[in-house]
Amino acid sequence: GKKINVLYAHNDDMAIGASLAAKSLGKQLITTGADGQTPALEAIADKTITATVDAAPYQMGQVAMQVALDTLAGKFKGGWVETTIVIRDSSNVLEVLRKPEVLSPKPSKKY
Repeated sequence: GKKINVLYAHNDDMAIGASLAAKSLGKQLITTGADGQTPALEAIADKTITATVDAAPYQMGQVAMQVALDTLAGKFKGGWVETTIVIRDSSNVLEVLRKPEVLSPKPSKKY
């Protein structure tokens, strides 16, 4: 049979679920997700998953609200609005977990 070593999930919840399922079978996968949700950042810190494509969802919400307000005020001319994307893994996850003011929900503990 074929051995699976790496799993890329469509989102962080799927990555966490897949990693926990693999662990229950006694296997460890390189598991990555996408979104940058607080639970995934904490799962990276505790080595449950390997990485996430951190789309900074809190910042994205702030930017989206500002665009909506600017549109209502007639200030937004349309076009592309970019937000930050960072690959988070064990080398940089603490940078964001140590800034709970930019996360929602807040981390479950202090890092």
